[in-house]
Amino acid sequence: MTKIDLMDSMEFRRRLGGISRQRAYQITTQANFPAPAAVLSLGRVWHTAEVEKWIAEWRPAAALASLTSPGSLTSGSRPARVPLRQPAP
Repeated sequence: MTKIDLMDSMEFRRRLGGISRQRAYQITTQANFPAPAAVLSLGRVWHTAEVEKWIAEWRPAAALASLTSPGSLTSGSRPARVPLRQPAP
């Protein structure tokens, strides 16, 4: 059986430093965010690799934070919020 790495909204929120559900919804419904891999009764899920790629491009400070302190995402601590990078004109 093939393992598929998926990320739900809660994990995405933690990954971006504990953003609110409303902010997560705003981000995940933008045209530049990856399409969901599936829509389940519990909500939408995305391929982890696609979300990580999006984070690296649009939230580079959040991507860097996970590299410097990987335990911070699961320890229950809340990393500092990172402002959304604006696309180049």
